[in-house]
Amino acid sequence: MLSSTVDGARVPAMFVFGDSLLDPGNNNHLVTLAKADYAPNGIDFAGGVTGRFCNGGTVADHLGTLLGLPLIPPFNNPNTTGSRILQGVNFASAASGILSDTGRLYGNLFSMDDQIANFNITLQQLNTRLGDGAESFLAKSLFFLNTGSNDYVNNYLLPFSDKPKKYTPEVFSDLLIRNYNKQLMNLYDLGGRRFLVASLGPLGCIPNQIGNSGGSSDSCVSQTNHLAAQFNTKLRTMLDELNGSLQGSYFLYWDAYASATEIIDNYADYGTN
Repeated sequence: MLSSTVDGARVPAMFVFGDSLLDPGNNNHLVTLAKADYAPNGIDFAGGVTGRFCNGGTVADHLGTLLGLPLIPPFNNPNTTGSRILQGVNFASAASGILSDTGRLYGNLFSMDDQIANFNITLQQLNTRLGDGAESFLAKSLFFLNTGSNDYVNNYLLPFSDKPKKYTPEVFSDLLIRNYNKQLMNLYDLGGRRFLVASLGPLGCIPNQIGNSGGSSDSCVSQTNHLAAQFNTKLRTMLDELNGSLQGSYFLYWDAYASATEIIDNYADYGTN
């Protein structure tokens, strides 16, 4: 069970990066189709409609609760300033991915590179408020990342994408890992030391992929799941390498693929039918 400490030290804040799985409303004021600022989103959430792509809280919300943190505010909100940033900021943006061109068919978004640039803006504010204490504050904070799904679903696997002609699945996964590695090292250089990095889930089991496959409506798309698993294997290896090469760092791999597959395969155990 998670506690309010990571490696024995209390987590003072959480900084969140990713896509619609974690977006708390950063896309609300963007010109994009990828936004959820309308009902029935938020129907079971205490804050109502906020821009979260779910009926209740996101994984980041629940993780924050387990860590003893309040809801982490979205970066793209004018109220996210001053003391409100002292327990973290959420930079996640729906439809975004590791690659900057991912998800652009929906309109504007904050790519992973954009999110890191936004974190740099928050970092300047933290330096102003905390002074010499900012370095220690960041080193104790948790950096939570969940991205990469859209690089497949809303990029490589799009019906008219030119990516499969340019890259084999193996080479494309290498491209993603190479870029993700640079992004994680960038966050390390900016002060991050404790990272929770989620794997891709079984992408072949989402309605988008099942519907586009032309196959059975109750069967996952094995080819798409293979792409996700291929990426995850390389991600885990990359994180192990970062743990060994970046002094004082701690990169924890979260196997979201296994977690989701367990629920899909044993749905009756989780109150669904």
